Amino acid sequence: MSYRLLFVEDDKSQLSLLQDELTDWNAAHPEKSFALHVSGSYEGARQDLADRRFDAALLDLRLPGEKGVPGQLLADLCVSQYGIPAAIISGHPGDFDQSRWNGMVEVFNKGDTGAYKAAVAWFGSLSHMMHILGNTRKRIQEQGATVFWRQVWPRWASYEALAGIQDDELVRIVSRQYASHITEILGLDAENAVKWHPFENYIRPALQQARPHTGDIFRIEEELWVVLTPQCDMATKKAMTVLLAHCSSKPPIQNWKESIAALSSESGKQRKAAEEFLGKLLNQAQPAFHFLPPLENGQPLMVDFKNLKALSWAELEVRLPSRIASIAPAFLANLTQRFGSYVSRVGQPNISATHLS
Repeated sequence: MSYRLLFVEDDKSQLSLLQDELTDWNAAHPEKSFALHVSGSYEGARQDLADRRFDAALLDLRLPGEKGVPGQLLADLCVSQYGIPAAIISGHPGDFDQSRWNGMVEVFNKGDTGAYKAAVAWFGSLSHMMHILGNTRKRIQEQGATVFWRQVWPRWASYEALAGIQDDELVRIVSRQYASHITEILGLDAENAVKWHPFENYIRPALQQARPHTGDIFRIEEELWVVLTPQCDMATKKAMTVLLAHCSSKPPIQNWKESIAALSSESGKQRKAAEEFLGKLLNQAQPAFHFLPPLENGQPLMVDFKNLKALSWAELEVRLPSRIASIAPAFLANLTQRFGSYVSRVGQPNISATHLS
């Protein structure tokens, strides 16, 4: 497979150095080679990013005729708008602000021997990610085409008829329709559909960055708690008091590790027993608890509907740095509905069995 690499550099001697390294890399790694596209200016690079599809970008920090640090702006653009890894190569690497992307943008010093070799090797180490993301974008584009001709096109007249809607607002509305419909299509239980993976239960970091939300998991005094207060109250901040349930991985579920190991057993009997045991957990067989796959330390979590905690909104906001994950929307409804069913159950008045005779 070949990956498209954008190189932004005006110095032909630097281009020659990179080309030599790419030639050596491609000869040694034909299964993950790089095809090079060169742009010599900031504006040219912006246009190339808009017009072409790239898998990665290598950027000179400073370019002649450009004010400021255009390489930094391009790196920001590559990561935040186009979702591709970027590397900076510069004679003054200290001029690049690395704090913005927390290590997501790598920096190489032009003055170091083998700087281009190291940069190419870094991109090579990301080739599997590029492969998966490239095919992910292709998959989303294919499903987006399905959404277009099945859902959007037949209803386009109703979109056009929306009164007082500006184009930018309409774009956002249609984007939300596309995204939600694609999500539903990819998540449907259908023939040949891929089953959900346990890691899809969680979003890390949380989507709601500025405030707590239903399904957020917090570490409070070395224990994990999940927010159960309804989403509408969390979104409007009307929940002055937020309800949380305890998430316990201690004591561990009996036979958990043994059952996980048995899934790979040569014994069909052991595999079947393990599948039945784990199936009961996945299908939420315990009314007072809600099973969640492992989040950390290899142990699953059991949300205990009998062990609740209430915190004020202000107390929870202060604890945002201790939020470690959120339950993904596809799995959140099951948790909240089961909790609602548990707390709203009506007990049967006691009847003496002896009176039935």
